[in-house]
Amino acid sequence: MKDFLATPIFGVLLSIVCYEAGIIIQRRWRHPMLNPLLLAMVFVILILTVFDIPKETYDLGGSYILFLLGPATV
Repeated sequence: MKDFLATPIFGVLLSIVCYEAGIIIQRRWRHPMLNPLLLAMVFVILILTVFDIPKETYDLGGSYILFLLGPATV
């Protein structure tokens, strides 16, 4: 398991799974505060905190998503 955490795939996969969970929750309850991106951010923070995973480990893959989000928002 530790080998998987040391790969960029972990950060990307965690972000996608948390975002998909946010979409499911938002579709189910239709509340404006249940924004999928906000929920994904909360889920990632909770998972990293509960399982004591260093932010640097997540950033290996999370930085790829950040790199792709920059041009997408412009």
